[in-house]
Amino acid sequence: MILDIYKDALGYSFQDGKRLVKLGIICLFNFLLLPIFLELGYSYRVTKVAVKGMINGEDALPNFDDAVSMFIDGLKVFVVKFVYIIVPIIIFAVLTYVGGVVGGTAGSVITFIAAVIGIVLGIICYILSDLGICHMANLDEALSTAFDIKHYVKLLILLDG
Repeated sequence: MILDIYKDALGYSFQDGKRLVKLGIICLFNFLLLPIFLELGYSYRVTKVAVKGMINGEDALPNFDDAVSMFIDGLKVFVVKFVYIIVPIIIFAVLTYVGGVVGGTAGSVITFIAAVIGIVLGIICYILSDLGICHMANLDEALSTAFDIKHYVKLLILLDG
């Protein structure tokens, strides 16, 4: 089952060599900052294809046709990821600072706890950011839908029962 998912994903990625090369070139120049947003925008387009239907070999890869739109989509994805991950970073920074002020063994324990809390919250928030991006792609593409906490509660209720 899981191997079929990976096989389908690889097959989908390699169905158009020209688009794959374009994406590779964009990724190669990510150090320039602008291509990062283009890459995020393209991944958002792939997400839109995925949430609107099944990627089963029949859906074509998205085009690289409108760079401005792709850049704006990339900015939206970046904002969503940044907002979700900033909370664990702030909590980690504050607890680490407190650990440094306390000093000694107690400070080391606080710093360790800060690291554990930061990592766990970071993982949770990263997953929530991906869910938010999928939710945004599925609905109206407004940034506010990526932060709709009520949607996550409904999703958890559906998964539970």
